[in-house]
Amino acid sequence: MSETKVFDTPVWAVVKLMGQQVIAGQIQEVTIAGAGMLRVVVPEVKGEPGYTKFFGASSISAITPTEEDMVRRLVGILRFSPTRCRRADEMMWMGVD
Repeated sequence: MSETKVFDTPVWAVVKLMGQQVIAGQIQEVTIAGAGMLRVVVPEVKGEPGYTKFFGASSISAITPTEEDMVRRLVGILRFSPTRCRRADEMMWMGVD
């Protein structure tokens, strides 16, 4: 029996993650290094650049499909942001070892 991918084509949705986090965007199930993951493409909103995040199935607690306009409204409110990479000299300035 083959697996059925529910989100094998992009769908707009709100995704609830473990740790009380919520992210919204266009989602699609993908395989990375042999593991199923959920790709969330967060759109650009109000001049803030869009970005893409990948989540493993074990970190997802709920997915609510919705309309694009709802996702775009939520993105400005949720403020879920991508992890910012820091250079070593920035971290030393901040007192991070």
